[in-house]
Amino acid sequence: MRSYEKSPTLPPFSHPNFAGIKLYSQLQIYFDNYHLFISIFILVRIFYYLCSVNIYVSSGSMIGFDISKLREYREHNQLEAKRAKGGFPGSFWETYSAFANTDGGIILLGVKEENDGSLHPEDVDIEKLHKDFWNMVNNRQKISANIVTQKMVNRELLDGKEILVIRVPRAERAARPVYVGMDPKSGTFRRNHEGDYHCSL
Repeated sequence: MRSYEKSPTLPPFSHPNFAGIKLYSQLQIYFDNYHLFISIFILVRIFYYLCSVNIYVSSGSMIGFDISKLREYREHNQLEAKRAKGGFPGSFWETYSAFANTDGGIILLGVKEENDGSLHPEDVDIEKLHKDFWNMVNNRQKISANIVTQKMVNRELLDGKEILVIRVPRAERAARPVYVGMDPKSGTFRRNHEGDYHCSL
């Protein structure tokens, strides 16, 4: 009977194709990581873009605003203009509450609404209005929650006159209702068309 010798088997790491397999695995890991990096990069860029134009998405979204087109705008459910000729307007906080409890919106200080509904910049002390806003928005006796960041409050220039543009997002569920003063029953508002309406809780 003829005897056959069993051919020796190579250990796994001595396999002639092991180097190629290892290289292929490394390349596959590299490309997987590369695609993950690209995906994260794209998502970060999208998030940055949304923040830069101040669009906030919850159950509602807040409009963008272009100061150069001020005269083309009209007040609506997400845009309110206040002249603020005599100082910081007390009605500001009703609108702040209304926007925060509805779909967010933009409040313009130093802007007059003409009889035809068009909006025009006024000559007011924006520096003082800006300072007064930050002092009051952080006062819990004035408003129940500060839901704006510095990026949401901007001084913009049109026709040589400054306008204070305040973007109020819709408040998170945990912060609602946002109310004026110390009593949510008497100080809660919602936005409907161009007006701020008191809510009965």
